[in-house]
Amino acid sequence: TVTKITLCMILAVAASITLHGHLTPGGGFQGGATAAIAPLLVLVVFSVYVLHSMRVSKENMLILRSLGLLGVGLTAFIVLLVALIHGIPAFVFQNQPKPYSPVGLPWKLGEVLTSGTPLLFNISEMFAVAAGFTIVFILLAIPESEALKVMKGEGYGH
Repeated sequence: TVTKITLCMILAVAASITLHGHLTPGGGFQGGATAAIAPLLVLVVFSVYVLHSMRVSKENMLILRSLGLLGVGLTAFIVLLVALIHGIPAFVFQNQPKPYSPVGLPWKLGEVLTSGTPLLFNISEMFAVAAGFTIVFILLAIPESEALKVMKGEGYGH
């Protein structure tokens, strides 16, 4: 029970660090590193098999990491792509509209300051970093007997 409550708290803090990274110290890397503690806690308290039953596997984390990196790449080019479609000059990594390039992402949504691209970068980076650390934790938790089989080439038809 304590672990479940702690997991929710860890993920809430990670989301806060990520979403407020453009206003306070923090951001995608720090939020992702914090979020990666949640699967590590499950790994230590229960086992790698519980993580797998929750569909947190190396393969799924590779997909999540790839989607996060894709999000970073798309965010870098989104303003440029919109400008090219409309025939307006723009730049890679352009965040705010410029006098000579009137395209940009909104810096404010209602009363919430978003700062344009930093929010999208932070969210994408958080997923990439959390998934990357989780992959490392899963690989470090492989039972020694399974690791020795792989090193000897057993189980792969060798």
